[in-house]
Amino acid sequence: VLALDVISYYKFLESKDIHKTQEFLEFLQGAIDEVNPQAHFNISEILVNETAAAWGQTAFVQPLTYTLSILTYEILRKEKPELIPVFMLGHSVGAFSALTAAGALPYEDGIKVVSARGKFMQEESDQQNTGMYAVLGLTEEKVKEICVKTNTVIALQNAPTAFVIGCSKDLFPQIESEARKLGARKTIRLETSGAFHTNAMKNAYVKFKEFFKQYSLPTPTIPVVTNTYGTESLDPVELKTDVIESIINPINWTRMMEFLKKNAVNSYIELGPGTSLFSLSRLNGVERDQAFHARSLLA
Repeated sequence: VLALDVISYYKFLESKDIHKTQEFLEFLQGAIDEVNPQAHFNISEILVNETAAAWGQTAFVQPLTYTLSILTYEILRKEKPELIPVFMLGHSVGAFSALTAAGALPYEDGIKVVSARGKFMQEESDQQNTGMYAVLGLTEEKVKEICVKTNTVIALQNAPTAFVIGCSKDLFPQIESEARKLGARKTIRLETSGAFHTNAMKNAYVKFKEFFKQYSLPTPTIPVVTNTYGTESLDPVELKTDVIESIINPINWTRMMEFLKKNAVNSYIELGPGTSLFSLSRLNGVERDQAFHARSLLA
């Protein structure tokens, strides 16, 4: 997500409900100051400066994305009460937004949990030269072939022909070369701090698991589709385990979308500052008129 897009989205939410937006940002600032004081993130300053260094740090981007996603959900619920969700799901940090929207993680706790997750993943990334590389237009078998040749792993399965490999940045040229040979439509070096959802995050996983122990989740009121198994759950223990384990395990968004299609879901709404899930819905066989971004519904 580009800084300018996020700033524009934040201003849009502010125009919808200035008081709620300010209240959420105060919570965000408080949580970051408590959990990650050494980062010295000044939220109000960063949100007017698209060149701030914080935009390149997952320690900042994760809690901000989570906050703007939940803020969107609150505003949408108020403005469109007729929209009643059947399932909640989120991709990576979005899984925490899904838990909160489903009633399984109060925002006041969630913002501290996500700030800690971002902090630990940032610390781990700063120790390594790892990143994420997207390969589009190849089947899972072919992407696995690339992984075998380059000794890497799939971190994200976003659609039947959209994958992200997590590895050392030194391997990017080799991955690109192998992908080209196999006829990939496109390869993209992603602007992430590190190789998320792989064993490169092992230390972050251990720290986060320990940090999360102090929070117990209430039972959600809406089923949440898990990142790990791609099935619905109302079990707080299973849902907590899911978001912990996904730090070092791949996310299979394809399987999650298949689950929704099998359950005859015919409307998909993306909440938050990005539009990547809205774009991925097409690659996962969702019709154009079935997928919406919250911004268009609130406009």
